[in-house]
Amino acid sequence: MTGTRFALLTFPLLFGACVDLLGEGDTANRCDEDVALYQLDERSPLGFTAEDVLENALGTRWEAASWVTGDGITEITFTLAWDGGPVLFHDLEDLGGESYPTAASLCEDWLEVVVDLTFATDDGSFDESATVSLVASDPESPFVDFALDPSALSGRYEVVELEADQWDVVHLMVYNSFRGGSISGDIRLLAERTEAEDGAESVSDAAIEDVLVWPAAAY
Repeated sequence: MTGTRFALLTFPLLFGACVDLLGEGDTANRCDEDVALYQLDERSPLGFTAEDVLENALGTRWEAASWVTGDGITEITFTLAWDGGPVLFHDLEDLGGESYPTAASLCEDWLEVVVDLTFATDDGSFDESATVSLVASDPESPFVDFALDPSALSGRYEVVELEADQWDVVHLMVYNSFRGGSISGDIRLLAERTEAEDGAESVSDAAIEDVLVWPAAAY
């Protein structure tokens, strides 16, 4: 997967794009959001149900994955299960205005299903479990997009892509799309820090480093 992402536990790609383009505060003013609790078989205004979304994502899938730092190929496996987690419909409305006339299309509706996910690599680098949001604006291509603390992993992955001690916060950002019975995605490192300038004003800095990508041919 390439492009810009906003990787927090329950925030989807489309909302993240809005954040990155407009800034977090501006997004709150740009898109009005209502969230409603739905039943699993309740049809959303998008024309599909949470059952339709889960049908394309539940179970176990695997794919060859490439280490970006040159450590070769491994196999990554994703297993997704639903154990009664909430179904939420996010109704976004563009508030209009002239400040960002090209951004209206980013205020799009989406369906969220809270699921249990595990993913692991054959080489033991990752062996992780998390409760995450499965996100869909199209039932045929739901995805997950979430963050992990690299210092609290069950696998043996260690940060080598950047000097972790030079940053205030380091996150692992995991993205995976379920489409057509296959998976595709990546893992990236997001590092952030704040530096003092002239003892008064502060300057924020961030870096994104690729870690793992699948299918392997995608890198």
